[in-house]
Amino acid sequence: MVTKLFSNIKVNGINCYLKTKIFIIKNKKIILLLVILLIGSVLRFNGANWGLPFRLHPDEQIIVDNAINMANAHRFEVTGDFNRPDHVPIKIQTLTFWTMRHFITAFSIVKLPLDIVIADISQFDGIPKVMHKLPIKAQLFLLNCYNNHKLIFNNENDDSLYVSAGRAISAMFGVISIFFAYLIGKQIHEDAGIICALLFSLYPNFIKHSHYITPETYLTTFILAITYFAIIYVKNQKFRTLFLMCFCAALAFCTKYPALFSFPIVIISIICSNLLNSIKQIVKNSFFNIFFKISGICVIALFTFGICAFFISPILFLDLSNVFVNVMYEARSTHLGADGLGFSGKLAFYLKCYLNHSGIIISTFTVFGFIFLYKKNRAIFVVLLSGMLYVLFISKLGMHWDRWGVPFYAFSLIFASIGMWKIFNYLKYIYRISCKNKKTRDVQEVKFTPPPPPLFLYLIITYGGCIINIIIVESYNCFCSRDSVLCSS
Repeated sequence: MVTKLFSNIKVNGINCYLKTKIFIIKNKKIILLLVILLIGSVLRFNGANWGLPFRLHPDEQIIVDNAINMANAHRFEVTGDFNRPDHVPIKIQTLTFWTMRHFITAFSIVKLPLDIVIADISQFDGIPKVMHKLPIKAQLFLLNCYNNHKLIFNNENDDSLYVSAGRAISAMFGVISIFFAYLIGKQIHEDAGIICALLFSLYPNFIKHSHYITPETYLTTFILAITYFAIIYVKNQKFRTLFLMCFCAALAFCTKYPALFSFPIVIISIICSNLLNSIKQIVKNSFFNIFFKISGICVIALFTFGICAFFISPILFLDLSNVFVNVMYEARSTHLGADGLGFSGKLAFYLKCYLNHSGIIISTFTVFGFIFLYKKNRAIFVVLLSGMLYVLFISKLGMHWDRWGVPFYAFSLIFASIGMWKIFNYLKYIYRISCKNKKTRDVQEVKFTPPPPPLFLYLIITYGGCIINIIIVESYNCFCSRDSVLCSS
């Protein structure tokens, strides 16, 4: 009987193991993507409370203070200054703060007087029996939530809870950008999408900005969403895809004024989709028919973009004078440490920043991906290239900041992931051909053919080269410094 029982357990264990193995083999790409998203989440959410209770980032107050004021005033429209304009981050954080407030109030279960002594919780008969059944730690937590409710949300001296929640939202959008990067890379090949997601999740510059309450993570996510829907629109030409593309463009514009420069992605995707599918018709029909068709769709896209932007933030259209004043202020050409460069100087600045953040090896992969995608898929190449042209528009602005180039770095990393995928496949192909030729020459000599190097080994080499490049650059800057004392310290 015991032997039969153990044999049944053994058989069930083997069946469970086989089913699990089959499931992993069938869904290994999805599991790998989830692991990458988990790694990216840990790197972004960890350390969201840095510097608290002090605000060490000078730009976080622009979003947080507006969101706090809107949550306290129970309104959902931004008033006052429209700096960047940051309306999407402000409204998202306002909803979050409002939900946090009501969530904590709901969890207090019973509204007790503020003069309750929590340490003597067992002395009060007015507490429901449900509370007494909970563990003492849970009772203390719930009562603390209610008694400190006004202290948490109305204390002007300490808004650490707001700041931590705002940074968590930025981290969440950073994780979403990883997923959109995977979707874009997947349009070339699923392995390219995995590599792209891994590069995004481990890229130091993206991790750094995910810890700030600034519009960069929001803007990058929205622009990547525009790019993904643009690639899909080139393939299916559905109005639903066009609407999603315009809606994401409106979200990007209401986040930051320069995001208007990302709208050419929409226009270029419309042109590509109609020209690629109408080359034969251009020969048969008149060229003007195709021109009027493209023009009509562009007008519809522009109208949809305007309606979506008005729906997201009506005040941007109702208070144009204030918007104009803030746009002129943001477009100023003087700021300590961020002025004095012309167009070519600012363009070189962003290219140098990408080289410093990525390293020589990943930058080389970017060039390979650029060349390969141009040869393989012109439509996707043109869409991604239109996204990279964002750096030309921001180089025309008066000032230059490293964080302004974050969307440009994202497109460059997509090209780098495509280049890595192509080179890895080529190396695997050369490796298999060499093993096959060697085996045919002498079967006895080749008794065992080792598997090709795994993907993570290439990534280790790549990031190792990136680290070495950063060390070289920092050493060079230190060597070239005028103050040798500071260099030695």
